[in-house]
This record gives sequence, C-alpha cells and structure tokens, in this order.
Amino acid sequence: MSIYYYSKLITHEGLNKTKLVKAESEEELKRKCDELTTKWEEQYQKQLVREKRINDIEDLLSEAESLNEEVEENQHDLENILLNSLNCAEYSFDDMKSTAKYSCLAPVKPMPEEFPSEPQRDEERFNPKPGFFTKIIPKKLEEFKQMSENRFLEAHQEWELAKETILNKNKIKDDEYQLALKKWEEKKEKFYSNQSLKNKSIDEMEDNFRAGDAHAVENFYQLVLENIEYPCDLEIEYETAYNPESKILIVNILLPNISDLPKIKSVSPVKKDLKLKYSYYSESALNKMYDLVNYQIVLRTLKAIYSINSNYNVIESVVINGRLHTIDPSTGNEIEPYILSLNIKIEDFGKLNLNNIEPRAWFKSVKGISAPSLATVTPIQPILQLNREDKRFVEGYEVAGDLDSSTNLAAMDWQDFENLIRELFESEFNENGGEVKITQASRDGGVDAVIFDPDPIRGGKIVLQAKRYTNIVGVSAVRDLYGTVINEGAMKGILITTANYGSDAYAFAKDKPISLLTGANLLSLLEKHGHKARIDISEAKRLMNK
Repeated sequence: MSIYYYSKLITHEGLNKTKLVKAESEEELKRKCDELTTKWEEQYQKQLVREKRINDIEDLLSEAESLNEEVEENQHDLENILLNSLNCAEYSFDDMKSTAKYSCLAPVKPMPEEFPSEPQRDEERFNPKPGFFTKIIPKKLEEFKQMSENRFLEAHQEWELAKETILNKNKIKDDEYQLALKKWEEKKEKFYSNQSLKNKSIDEMEDNFRAGDAHAVENFYQLVLENIEYPCDLEIEYETAYNPESKILIVNILLPNISDLPKIKSVSPVKKDLKLKYSYYSESALNKMYDLVNYQIVLRTLKAIYSINSNYNVIESVVINGRLHTIDPSTGNEIEPYILSLNIKIEDFGKLNLNNIEPRAWFKSVKGISAPSLATVTPIQPILQLNREDKRFVEGYEVAGDLDSSTNLAAMDWQDFENLIRELFESEFNENGGEVKITQASRDGGVDAVIFDPDPIRGGKIVLQAKRYTNIVGVSAVRDLYGTVINEGAMKGILITTANYGSDAYAFAKDKPISLLTGANLLSLLEKHGHKARIDISEAKRLMNK
C-alpha cells in the first residue's frame, strides 16, 4: 500500500484514455496531472496531424518519415529497457522529501501618498502689493494686510485637512499591508512547518526501514518500484510484502498484456493514392518482443531493489511473481493468472553483468518458472505468494447488541470499547464492501483497527484509533496517529473518542489526512446504525476513582 493521500481521475476523450493519478501532496498531484494532461494532448495533436488529409507528396513523405522514426524509437526503447536504466539513480528517501520554497509572493508594501507643500507666509500669493490709495489710507492698508493673512490661514487650514486625510489613507493602507504580511508570514510558517513535519516522518520511515520494519520496507519499495518509468506508456503495477524473519521481499508485478505493445513495424508512402501503408509485426516477432519486455521488467525491478538494498542490507532474497489482467477467451471472464515466478538471492543478483545479459536465458538459468512463451498466457503456481494477513489482527466480538440508553460508553471496559468501535465502523464500511480488522488489544485504548476500503477512487487503507477518555484528547495523540498513518502507508487516519479534543489537536490535524470524531459524533454514528447509548464523563470519573 503506497502512502498516497491525494488522487484524481484524469481522462482524455480524444485518446479515450483514463488514469488514476496518485500523489503525496496537492502540489505533487497537480504537477503529475499537468504533466500527464500535457503528454496526452501532445499525443492527440500528433494523431490529429496524422489524420488530416495529406495534400501532396511532400506531406506524404514527411509523415511517413516521422512515423517510421517513432516506430524505430519505440522498438529501441522496448529492446533496451534494462540497458537504459543502468545509469539511472533509483528513487530514494531524499526524493520523498520536500525541498520546495514557499511560492506565494509576499504582499508589496504600499508607497505612502505624499503631502502637498505646506503654505508659507512669505509666498507671493499671500503678500500682494497694495495699491496707491491703499498705502496712503492706514485703515485700508490694515484691512488689506488682514485679508492677506486670512488667505494664508485659510490655505494653511485646507493643507492641514488634506494632510490629515492623507495620513488616514496612509494608515489604512499600512494597516492592510501589515495584516496581509502577517497572514502571509503565518501561511509561510505553516508551509515550512508542515514540510519539516513531513520530512521528519520520512526520516523516521528511513530509520524503521533500516531496522527492517516490515511496513516501512514494503511501503518504501512500493514507492521505489512505482517510480520506475517504462517506455511506450506501459502501465506496470506493483505489490510488495516483506518477511523480516527470513528477510524475503515478495513482489507481485502486474505485467503488460501483449496488446499493450506497439504493433506497427514500418510505414510506407503510397504516392499514387497519397496514402500511408502500414506493415505490422508478425505474431512470432510480437511474441518474441513480449517475452523480452517482460523478462527485462523482472530484471529492471530487481536492479531497483538491489540498488536500494546495497545501502541498508535488509533483504537477502527476492521473490518475483508476474501476473496479467486479461480475458479468458474460453469464458469471456476477467482473469489474473500468474505467468512467471522466480526466487533469487540478492547477493547472486549483484554478481550479474547487466550490460551483456540475455534476459530470457538468465531467467531460465535461475530456475525461473514460466511457459516457453509468455504470450500463451499459461498459468503457473507462484513460488511464494503474498501474505495479506497481518499477524496483529485478531478476531473481534459483538458488543453493540448489548447497548441500551443506560450504557455509559466513557465507563465501558476498554476491550469492549475497542470491539464496539470495530463493529460500528464495520457497519459503516460494509455497505461498500469494506473490511475492518481489529488489532491485538494493548490496554492503552489506542491501537485498534485497520479499515480496507475497496473504493477505487476514495478508498484504501485507513488507520482507526479509539480513545475511551474522560479528559480532553491532546495533540500528542493526534501526532501519534499521523505517525502511524505514515508508517502503515495508509491513506488517512481516524481518531474517535468519548471526550473531546483540545485546540492544539484540531490545529495539528488541519490540512492532514486525519479525521477527529468526538463523543457526540460517536453517539450519532451509533444512532445511525440503530443503537443507543450515552456518554457521562463525570460518572465515568467517579467510577474510575472508586
């Protein structure tokens, strides 16, 4: 199970293609979706060009040359899947970490509006020259001077008002800027805090991987293998399982069908009709290429596993099981037969010279199991199967049937409470074919159940933890759940309690794949499935004290 929290279904009507894109963050999901959309659109535009009417021989020859180049490139890439990977660095824990810089631009500090010039008494407009009669008549001269003074005082008062208005405007702008800057800094701090938290969880995952923790080994190798790129848009899917006692890694590979390989061998221009003539690979040539591709996929997978293991030494042997998703022509039903299987010691793989190896001959030399031709889709028995059973899972028992309105959930036996939660969520997810497994009880009221939701879009593995608490649930419990989500490779976590959560718990859970359910939510969920109970914290505390 990969530790993907976000997913989106991408479709392209022109190419009639659909793919579920998964990622660990919204930013990565957007990037992957944009890249796939761009790639598909380029393919579609090429297809439109090919489908357009060719007007002259020059167009015909150019199109034939372009298509032949593409055919040759596809052929070369398929024949050299292994060789092209030899200089490729494999996906690492550092690749999982985020080093992105906060991309939102800081608010721009506004330029303050400037004040108009302050009126001065010695300005010419406030000191006009008096006329002759005004000069010789003292009273008129005095009145003249007073009028000049009044003009100055009036202009200065207007300036004072304008200055006050501008000061207010500047203050409002600055206040708005300071508020925007504060919000920007808070978002920036939160961005780097979440980034640091994620990177820390990856460091913890690497520590667990180094220690041989089964879930860490499985989850990381799942990521490593899913990041391998194959030519011609071949869709390869992986499942991993690890046994820490035997140090065996089991890898199930969903191989491509022969129909997924390109079939065009060459394109010839027919000048007379201004058309293109396609020639196709023979069945035997296509079968040979199919074998080569699949045996190379096995080697490419082992190369990635070996490269990672050389730094950690957590694996001694690898079992590869190759299967197909296809149609049984005799019944018309979908089937998933295994068509190849092998077991190899990792140290033996390290002795191979991958530059000169012949994939099919190598596969036979290590006693790999397959039909003489993989294209015949002859089912085989895998050497070792994936074990989907978690040793931590135990049988649950029914509790909900004994509930009534007098039952105080906060005072319930801790083991009964965990089984009640399991039973309740089983009812919630069973409608969609989900499965809820309760884990071995630990008396801490915290390690409870794992939900497997089969919904192809929103589903996946969900970690469920229950807290039969009489006090506020603090942030440490939410942090623990988030760490469990990472280590389990779950798509989300649910924490449910008989009490409530502190503000720090809600703040930590925000923007993370975590749901916090309170006692009120628990009672509502019980009622939804036809059960009644109550939660009395004070009563539970009194009983505990006794």
